[in-house]
Amino acid sequence: MFKKKKFYYDIILNTMAFGIYIVSFHLLMMPYLARTLETSVNASLLVYIMISNILTLSLGNELGVLYQVLTGRRPGPGNISDLRYLMNWTNAILGLLMVGILWVLGFSPSEVAALTITTILTNIRFYIQGYLRQKKMFQFIGVGNLMYLAGVISAILIFRFSPVIYWLPLLLSEIFSFVYLYAQTKPMRAIPAGKSAYYEENRKEYLELVGATILSNIPNYFDKLLILPLLGDITMAVYYAGTVLSKMLFLVVNPINAVLLSWLSSDRDTDESLVIKTQVRVNMILVGIIFLISFPITYLMIRFLYPQFLSQVMGILVPLSMIAAFSISASLLRVVFLRYFDLKLLKYINLTQIVVFLVLSLVGAKWFGLAGFTYGVAISKVTLWLQFYVLLLRGSKKPAGLKTSPVQPEHTVKTGPELKPNGDIMGKEELNTGDVS
Repeated sequence: MFKKKKFYYDIILNTMAFGIYIVSFHLLMMPYLARTLETSVNASLLVYIMISNILTLSLGNELGVLYQVLTGRRPGPGNISDLRYLMNWTNAILGLLMVGILWVLGFSPSEVAALTITTILTNIRFYIQGYLRQKKMFQFIGVGNLMYLAGVISAILIFRFSPVIYWLPLLLSEIFSFVYLYAQTKPMRAIPAGKSAYYEENRKEYLELVGATILSNIPNYFDKLLILPLLGDITMAVYYAGTVLSKMLFLVVNPINAVLLSWLSSDRDTDESLVIKTQVRVNMILVGIIFLISFPITYLMIRFLYPQFLSQVMGILVPLSMIAAFSISASLLRVVFLRYFDLKLLKYINLTQIVVFLVLSLVGAKWFGLAGFTYGVAISKVTLWLQFYVLLLRGSKKPAGLKTSPVQPEHTVKTGPELKPNGDIMGKEELNTGDVS
């Protein structure tokens, strides 16, 4: 009973923390900048945000996810040393990528510098948040997001006495948040970056996760880009309006997914097949419930938010409800998949979804317009859900095939030339870190 109460308490905390970020970024900073910036400058800002989100969600965020996954499968100090080493390299590569991309896109040197630093800080923040979630320190994530909000407000107050510099709220909010969150990671920082005996395996898992995440972002972003050249700007606006329910549901489900992964990564006692079997059974019911409630909720939301598109959206209500139901349900199954299955399978799952999405949406748009396009997107979501569902269903009956590893023994971490505690240089010796995570 206590575990259930704590689980629901963590969901509430993480949802509140996520809500603070939503208020800071989506309800305060972005509307303010849209009102005050010239159209061309605001367009440049949106391009940067899209690029930064794709890269940081695929790199820093997934490194935090991998820490939770590895802690559940194979706890030990080597995980942190490996991931800190990977984070250092990731930040260096990310910095070079952002400089090159922003320079090619025509940003000024000062903008390139400020936005590159902002992106690196965002990348680190996502990783630290993954670490804190695994430790169930959701209250620190909430305070970190309050610091993010303080950075946004500070920039807006500065703009009362100076010209608007569009990158300042982004940079200040990340600096404020980073300073606070970094202070909460002393146990992690006590373990030096290095290569453990499991480094190569951990590195491969990270690359698999990054590749799979980039592939999953293609259908998530590309449907909204593809519909414009295929069916025009008005149809794109209708489709955007119609998918509003999916966006709102993900605002609720994402914090729940984060808490669920945190708990699964900490639980090494519960039988794996029982966890999977329960999730599979509940998920099938969830699909039906979300599908049915999507009809009246989508109708009401469109009626009040986008009444000018009501008649067009009613014509695609069935595929829109399918998109909402199977997207949300697949995201919940993905969390269980990350905990118990081989991450290499993710790229094949996402590639299959991409192929289905491209073929059916293109053919559907050509022959049936908006309805055909939306059904193509919906069937690709069903394909994604079905792959997770079948794999988990098989796993519940055949747990021997699951990806699990024993607890790491007290092992050494190869760090190359390092300082001994007394200040002497270590040659090619190995430093035993112990488990201080």
